[in-house]
Amino acid sequence: MEPIIVLENFTCEKQSDKINGPEYIRVKRKDRLYLSGEPHYVETIGFYVPLETEFQERFYILAEDLEELYKTRILQTEADVHASIEHHKQEVDTALDQRNAEEFQYHSSALKELMELTEERFIKQ
Repeated sequence: MEPIIVLENFTCEKQSDKINGPEYIRVKRKDRLYLSGEPHYVETIGFYVPLETEFQERFYILAEDLEELYKTRILQTEADVHASIEHHKQEVDTALDQRNAEEFQYHSSALKELMELTEERFIKQ
């Protein structure tokens, strides 16, 4: 299953049976998340999506919250990150050809940030 890559830190409330109040999970930049089962529906609340971190910590997140994290680019699929890397590589080449320092700096910086997200993964393989 394709991992979801965390681009920015965020905190998510874990669904819990604890009486002492809610528990939270802190998800950090570069973490990988995986769908760990089928979503389940809670009446009056909505669908919860089961996720698991690369460290086997399981939690549920509301489907609409997961969608918002994706729309705001806090999360992306691995394929999305690789597509963005290829886009910025092309833009760096174009900026070099056109001798456009501002565009070169922008796309080089974006490329570096994206490569940092995948660097760890390439080293492990």
